Amino acid sequence: MALLEVPIFGVAEWIVVMYLKINDAGGSILIHLFACYFGLGVTFMLYRPDLNDGHPKEITSYNSDMLSVLGLSASTITAFALSAMLSKNGKLNMADVQNVTLAGGVTVGASVDMMISPVAAYVLGMMGGIACMLGYKYLSPFLARRLHVQDQCGIHNLHGLTGLISTLAAICAILLASEETYGPSLYQTFSYRAPVVGDPRLEELQKLIPGLEGGLGRTAQEQALYQVAALGSTIAIAIVGGVLTGFVLRQPYLASPTDVFCFDDEPYFNIPPDQTYIIENEKDISLQLVN
Repeated sequence: MALLEVPIFGVAEWIVVMYLKINDAGGSILIHLFACYFGLGVTFMLYRPDLNDGHPKEITSYNSDMLSVLGLSASTITAFALSAMLSKNGKLNMADVQNVTLAGGVTVGASVDMMISPVAAYVLGMMGGIACMLGYKYLSPFLARRLHVQDQCGIHNLHGLTGLISTLAAICAILLASEETYGPSLYQTFSYRAPVVGDPRLEELQKLIPGLEGGLGRTAQEQALYQVAALGSTIAIAIVGGVLTGFVLRQPYLASPTDVFCFDDEPYFNIPPDQTYIIENEKDISLQLVN
């Protein structure tokens, strides 16, 4: 899969960086969203009807800067609160916590180098935590049941949903960015909005900011549209690339594991001795269910 994913990612990055020229400091679009939807495309193609009702091993193991910290803090608090609220017995679920606490960092990723207030970063962190938690509770089962998309680790919730929120937040920040707020540094943060080479305005700005390079002279609205184009093209390339990769992986000559060995690390990794007894019991249960 990696042999195909890396070149496809290279194509997406080439299009976004060379032609669309966007602001994506935290990699919310090119890293989080691409990886998420590429993986979902692969798992869609690798769907197995016999595992539609689940698998005994399909369970999770029990076993910077200020804005990122605020985002992470908000999602952490939200994670513990929602985990208890959405649990039938009111207890904390560590699978919820470990996923949702990371959501805040992803949510502020695309706008982390922009002038957003601490309150905005905190709100984004809470939004990311809520979206991740609700996705983990309700969206993942829906995707598995209705669309045959198996998201075992909740990648869509942690990286997809939060990446979308982060991208939309960055677009709003771009639309609101002005010289009144940023001063001349506006054209450092949004380099593609800087005047083009030869524009007298660029020469004036270079006196204030030595080393400032000419940009493309985009307006805030134009830059926002390019962000939207990058969002759509990245997701489209990721899904198509993932589906094609899944099609290759499901070919019989690649010797895919049987249903019994799905969600099992033993065929490919050295397992600690103290886990052997547990694994053997799980394997017996799996064989009984399959038979």
